[in-house]
Amino acid sequence: MTGRISFWRLVARWTAFIILVYGAFLLPKPLETGLLPETKAPAGQPSTTRFDRSRILWASDDPPRIDAYPPSAVCRFMPRGGMFKACVLHFLSENLTWGTALKYMLPHIVFYTVLAFLFARLWCGWVCPLGSVGDVLCWIRKRLGYDHVKFTRRTQRTIRYSNYAILGLALGISVLVLLPPLGVCRDELFLPYCQICPGRLVFPLFGGRVPTWHDFSTPIYGVFTVLGWMFAVLFVLAFFTGKNVWCRLCPIGAITSVFNRGGAVVLRKDQGKCSNCGICAEACPVASTRVYDTKRTGDVSHADCILCLRCVELCPKDGCLKFRLFGRTLAESSFKPVRK
Repeated sequence: MTGRISFWRLVARWTAFIILVYGAFLLPKPLETGLLPETKAPAGQPSTTRFDRSRILWASDDPPRIDAYPPSAVCRFMPRGGMFKACVLHFLSENLTWGTALKYMLPHIVFYTVLAFLFARLWCGWVCPLGSVGDVLCWIRKRLGYDHVKFTRRTQRTIRYSNYAILGLALGISVLVLLPPLGVCRDELFLPYCQICPGRLVFPLFGGRVPTWHDFSTPIYGVFTVLGWMFAVLFVLAFFTGKNVWCRLCPIGAITSVFNRGGAVVLRKDQGKCSNCGICAEACPVASTRVYDTKRTGDVSHADCILCLRCVELCPKDGCLKFRLFGRTLAESSFKPVRK
C-alpha cells in the first residue's frame, strides 16, 4: 500500500466530501439511530433555525441525516442539512450557551471521543471536507507555479498555538453569555466561531445556496461580518502561501489533536534506520519537522500532524517509518528503486 498512499488518500478525501456535503441529497430522510439524543435549544434561546435570512447565522431548517458531531469540519451550513449536524466546536459552543445538562451531552461526547481515539487526525488528513477545498487551492497554487512560503520557526510556533487561542475565545464567549449582563446580546454572540468560520461561507455554495455575506444590523454583527471576511481571505491565503496553514489554525483540529498521542493510531520511527535525508520534513504538508528532528526510536506522533502519511510514503528506508492501528502495521516506508 505504501507507494499508493496518496492515491487512496485522494479517493478517501473526495468520497468523504461527497458523503458529508451531499449526504442530504443521498439519503431521502434523517436516520433514526436511537443512540444519540437530539439536542435542542430551550425556549427563548438562540438557534440557527430561529434566525432569518438577513442574519449571519441563518441556516436552512433542513435536518441533518445523522444528528451527530464527528471529528471533522462538517458544518451546520451544509446544503440541505448535510450528512452530520455540525462540528464538535459547534456542539460544545451552543450547548455551553444553552446550559445543557451533561447527561444529554454525554452520548455525543462519547461518540466523538471514540471516533477521535480510533483515528485521531486522520479525520483531518483523509476526511475533512474543508481540507479538501484547501487541497484544491494548493493544487491551483502549484499549477500557477508558485512555491510555498517557508516561515521562520518563531512564526511556526505562533501559528501552532493560534488554534488554541481561537478555541479558547470561542468557548469562553459561549460560557460568558450565560451571565445576566451579556444576556441582552446572547443572539449576537451565539456560536461565535461559526460566525467567522470559512465553512459557513463556503459549504452553502456547493448546494447552490447563497450564504449571508454581511449583517450590519448591530455593531456586534458588524464586527463578526468583517471578521468573517478576514477569515475567508485568511483561509485562501493559508493554502496559497504556506503549506496547509489553515490546518494548523483550525480549532476543530486542535480538539482532535489531543488524540494524536495515546490513541489507537501511532506513527513510529526507527531511528537506527534513519539516514537523516530530510525527505519527511520536505514532504510534510503542514511543514512540520518533528519526525525528522526526533532522534530516537518510538512514537513520533504529534499535535500538528494530520496523519496524511506522506512521510511514510516517501521515506526511502525500509521500515524506518510505520503507521500502526492498535499495534498492527498498516503502512511502512520502503525503498523504491528507480526503474531504468
